[in-house]
Amino acid sequence: MILESQGDLSEALSVYRESLALIKSLSESDPSNVNWQIGLCASHYKVGEMLESQGDLSGALSVYRESVMLIRRLSESDPSNVVWQNDLAASHAKLGEMLESQGDLSGALIAYRESLAVCQRLTEVDPSNAGWQRGLSVSHERVGDVLESQGDLKGAQIAYRESLSVAIRLAESDPSNTIWQRDLLVCYWKEELAKWKALPWWKRIRTKKPERPAGL
Repeated sequence: MILESQGDLSEALSVYRESLALIKSLSESDPSNVNWQIGLCASHYKVGEMLESQGDLSGALSVYRESVMLIRRLSESDPSNVVWQNDLAASHAKLGEMLESQGDLSGALIAYRESLAVCQRLTEVDPSNAGWQRGLSVSHERVGDVLESQGDLKGAQIAYRESLSVAIRLAESDPSNTIWQRDLLVCYWKEELAKWKALPWWKRIRTKKPERPAGL
């Protein structure tokens, strides 16, 4: 949208909300119209993005929840539609990011695991789809990040190991892909760091208070 590209987020939000109200009215008049349902999902997501950009995280979170509910309804109506399944995974991941940024780690973990479950189903449908494989690796990583933040280091290690196994396959399949090579490096680093944090000496270092130098 031109208003958005020009930085007029307030006016852009107003326009997106008008669009949302219109498509909501249309979808309510004919709930069986799939195109309107898809448009309703997209409109919610855009409003959420605008609210997030303006710092209204609470409002954005509420709208993203609505978006997840809508795309879940669509995906459940046709489980074979991989586009909707992929959108569902992305919507859960976005919800997880919002919850994590607001300190709701339990809620974020639930959302990330929902996203992970969808990614697993997608990769089972088409194991050769590299995009879905990367999504699976990232989903495991996100779960690991939250578990680590919650102090569940063993759980985090398991999640990072799963992420790493997928990242290795992708990196080996195309050594020239710099994004996948970077993903692999990050996965190795996170898994190793989680191992160190689980060791007794690491915990002692983190909890031991530095001694005050004599004379100070």
